[in-house]
Amino acid sequence: MRRKEALKALIDLSPVSMTQIAKHAGVNQANLSAWFTQNRYLSDEAITRVEEQLGVEADALSTDRVYVWRTGRDFSQLQLLLNQFFVKPKIIPVVKERAKRYELSDLLTQPMAIIVDEEGHRALVTLKTSTTKEIFKNAGSLPWFSPDYLPETSWLRPVEEDSIHPFPKPFQIKATEFLRWKKGAVSVADFNELLKSADAVSWQVLIDEATELVVGAADILGWLPLIRDAEIMSKSDILEWIERHIKQDAD
Repeated sequence: MRRKEALKALIDLSPVSMTQIAKHAGVNQANLSAWFTQNRYLSDEAITRVEEQLGVEADALSTDRVYVWRTGRDFSQLQLLLNQFFVKPKIIPVVKERAKRYELSDLLTQPMAIIVDEEGHRALVTLKTSTTKEIFKNAGSLPWFSPDYLPETSWLRPVEEDSIHPFPKPFQIKATEFLRWKKGAVSVADFNELLKSADAVSWQVLIDEATELVVGAADILGWLPLIRDAEIMSKSDILEWIERHIKQDAD
């Protein structure tokens, strides 16, 4: 039953129709539908082929792809997949890049988020078109894709101390990419590049944080190879690394 529920959720949330999935798996679509709804017999070989199309291998999700899922406001199927396949999933909203500061409305009109976990799973989730009534009803609240609505998830990065919102700064991507991703056209390389660029440490960040911690220029230059070798990428990583080495030097 658990196996069937997971496959049903993967198909229902997929931007690809059950007909297309069945066709690619070499399975009769009517038989597959009846297996879900009427408990009709479907061979293990046929079920395995369907699983392969959906990225399921040995009762686990493969990590070699980006899963694109579209859901309504009922998150039960999305929650089922996260509970069954993801380990400590983390979530972050994604919005269109804009010159001025993003607003909560950006997260309500075209909700999109990415979900990752400790095993290397990657998922892009979008909410089916919101109505104007829903947008105004939820104005001033949390984004729909958040740990409050998806238990057992947490934010991918912390909420900034000076933020006026109770959620972290969303990842921003170009409008053309946003539309392409919404259609499901996102590769592992695209996904990884977003994660890398959105949390990369710039020279200015390094200098600002070091200055605030009263670190000299010579120390910064001396630390650069060590920071590079440690593959430190985020602002939180850089802060933790600098503070740790300041303490070691003091000792």
